[in-house]
Amino acid sequence: MYARTDSPKYLCRKCNNKIAIVDLENVFHQKLKGFFSQPEQLTEHLHHSKETLKEKEALIGVHQQTIQRIRDEMKATHRLYVDGHITPQGFGAFDIYTTDH
Repeated sequence: MYARTDSPKYLCRKCNNKIAIVDLENVFHQKLKGFFSQPEQLTEHLHHSKETLKEKEALIGVHQQTIQRIRDEMKATHRLYVDGHITPQGFGAFDIYTTDH
């Protein structure tokens, strides 16, 4: 939802529902107060956030390993070219979409 500057209401672009800015902001403030006044809910949220962060860090590690592997393959291919084992035509015939290594 978004609020236009010339309207006192929030508008949903998908369903075209409208709600008064004051009403929606009151609901939002009440939800925030409820969230922050319940330590167990806040603790649960922080725990979940830490778990999500660990998962994302693991994914970053996998991506970094993949990037390094590809860079190593590129260096090896370049070295083969420099050493004369692959011709320029050989590069043209190389299918980059094959998954066989």
